[in-house]
Amino acid sequence: MIEPSQLHKIQRLSAVMRVLTVAALAVLPVLLAALWLFAPEIFWNTPELQMVRRSDPDLPLGLRVAAAAVTLAAAGPLLFGLDQLRRLFTLYCTGKVFVAEGARRLRAFAWAVILMAVVQPVAGAALTVLLTLDNPPGQRMLSISFGSGEIQTLFVGLLFLVVATIMGEATRIADENAEFV
Repeated sequence: MIEPSQLHKIQRLSAVMRVLTVAALAVLPVLLAALWLFAPEIFWNTPELQMVRRSDPDLPLGLRVAAAAVTLAAAGPLLFGLDQLRRLFTLYCTGKVFVAEGARRLRAFAWAVILMAVVQPVAGAALTVLLTLDNPPGQRMLSISFGSGEIQTLFVGLLFLVVATIMGEATRIADENAEFV
């Protein structure tokens, strides 16, 4: 059982985190699309695209839209994970801290993070092909990158998966013990 003062702190912090996740869910897709449509040069310094050399540095609108679509598709696991966190923090706001649904939400978030580590290199490869498609033959590219960022993301996802599994087991044991009373 959580002390009332501690539960109140958890609820306050969870309310802040819920607002932040809702804001990220609303802003992130719009921001990614807007950057590709109106300021695509921002993406040229990302690790996936640093090697891309276009024969024409100006991106036609069709390419910007296609790049935005690839980027938004790659952000899918992140958005799903953020939604799982939003739902988790909603539970915590209502005082439901040690419940099976909380462990399920954390597990779903963990799988979203793991999926992000896999999707990012694929999206980066798709963007390199897409952005060099109109280059002359011999100057088109396919670049696949799997580096320390993806390894860190994978590790964090696996860490959350372990924590979610422990929380699920703790919840199961607490429910079992509550039946004895």
